[in-house]
Amino acid sequence: MFIYFLTVLAINFMSAIVHTDVKSLLQARGRRLKSLRKMADLSRKAMTIKHEISASTIQAWEEAKSGGLTMKGAQRVISALKDEGVFCTLEWLLHGEGQSPYVTQKAFLGARETPSEFLNTVTLSDADVIAKELNVFRTLNHDVLDMLVYDDGMCPLYQPGDTIGGKRFQGENLANLIGRNCIIEIKTGEVLCRRLRKGKKPNHYDLQCIYLETTVGEPMRYDVEVLSASPIIWHRKPQ
Repeated sequence: MFIYFLTVLAINFMSAIVHTDVKSLLQARGRRLKSLRKMADLSRKAMTIKHEISASTIQAWEEAKSGGLTMKGAQRVISALKDEGVFCTLEWLLHGEGQSPYVTQKAFLGARETPSEFLNTVTLSDADVIAKELNVFRTLNHDVLDMLVYDDGMCPLYQPGDTIGGKRFQGENLANLIGRNCIIEIKTGEVLCRRLRKGKKPNHYDLQCIYLETTVGEPMRYDVEVLSASPIIWHRKPQ
C-alpha cells in the first residue's frame, strides 16, 4: 500500500512538471507572436482583415489559451508576416531558436507591392533598417548592450561601422566569458569591442584586440576593472 501511495505521488508530481513545462512553452510562443505582430505594426483586427486570422484566434495564441499556438498556426502567421515584410523562421517562433526575425524594406515602405519607380525615390538608408532591427533586438531580449564599432581592433570579424549587440553579464558571471568576443563596459565609462581574457588581479580582466595590424594605441589592456560584458550574438553590417 505504501509503495502504491509513493507511485501515485510520483506520477502526479511528474504530470505537474510536464504541465508546467508545456504551459511555459506556450506562453513563450505567445510572447514571440505578439512581438512579431508589433514588428509588423499589425493589430489583431488588422490580422483578421488582411490575413483572415480571427482576432480571437490571435488572442488565444498570444495568451496560450485553447492549446496555444500550434505548428499549423505558426505557419499561417509566418506566411502573413512575410507579406508584411517581416521574416521569421518556424524554429524561432515555436522554440525561440535559430535566426532572429528581421524586417525588410517592404515593412518600412508600407506596401505589399511597391513599384520600382517608387523605390527609386523612396529607399531607406542602411542606418534606418539597422536601427529598426536593433529596436526589435532590444525588445526581444532582456538587459542588452549594443554599440557601433568605431575602431579596427576586432577586424575582420567586426569592422568600423558595424552594429553589434549582446546580453549583459556582470559580477562572477564574467569569468564564464573568458575567451569570447564581447561588448565590454569598463569602470572609466568606456564601451569597447574586445576579446575578454583573464587578468592577474582578482576580478580584473585583460582586453585584447585580435587584429594584428590594428591602429588601436593599446591592443592589449591589462587588469581592467570590468562592469559588464555582453558576448556578441547580434551583428549587422552596413550594405
